[in-house]
Amino acid sequence: MADFFKLVRGGEVLTNRVVRASAFFERLIGLLGKKEIAANEALWLTRCCSIHTFFMKFPIDIIFLNRKGKVIALIPHLKPNRLTRVYFSATQALECAEGAIERWGLKKNQILEFRSAHV
Repeated sequence: MADFFKLVRGGEVLTNRVVRASAFFERLIGLLGKKEIAANEALWLTRCCSIHTFFMKFPIDIIFLNRKGKVIALIPHLKPNRLTRVYFSATQALECAEGAIERWGLKKNQILEFRSAHV
């Protein structure tokens, strides 16, 4: 069973279903092979400054963050078989269900935190 994290903005929990992918193969595989991602789920990719959606079956929202958790780029509705540009100041990214950026009201420069969901 995966360990889940909470995604928090200023004390508000946006979701408590974030899975961290920090190992090379976890990041490489990401959401490949999945038929969908639930609206309340996200995949947290560490050491990540660019995303591709080659061979994926569904569009996703992407959130790029710097090392302090500051949102530096938001990419809604990224379709399959696409590639984002490289965000050199990004150290992590979130792959979310399409529409998550809008549902969560995310904006550039906001600070997001990851907290253990077991607390």
